[in-house]
Amino acid sequence: MSYYKHKKKAHTRDESERRDNVSAIRYSDAEGKKIKENAKEAGMSVNSYLVMMGVNRRNALTPALLVFLQNHTNFVCSLVELTAIDEVVTMQEGMNEIWQKLS
Repeated sequence: MSYYKHKKKAHTRDESERRDNVSAIRYSDAEGKKIKENAKEAGMSVNSYLVMMGVNRRNALTPALLVFLQNHTNFVCSLVELTAIDEVVTMQEGMNEIWQKLS
């Protein structure tokens, strides 16, 4: 007879990023609904959203916000290409600098 042995999953995060602590919070149904909506809008799980907001306050860049910024950046770059073709490289270099600072 063979028994299934549960294997622990290997951690995919760096040691400094591992989340070993657990905490419980209390919130109302309305607060829970709002938290879930905000997390979904940010493209994150509730847990990741709460940790991000707790650590970074309201200055955090969520995946949804990064996509929003990228879309507008692409739009601006396309306008620059149409109106000031000689400034395209300067614009691209500037945007690359911004993206490196954001990530």
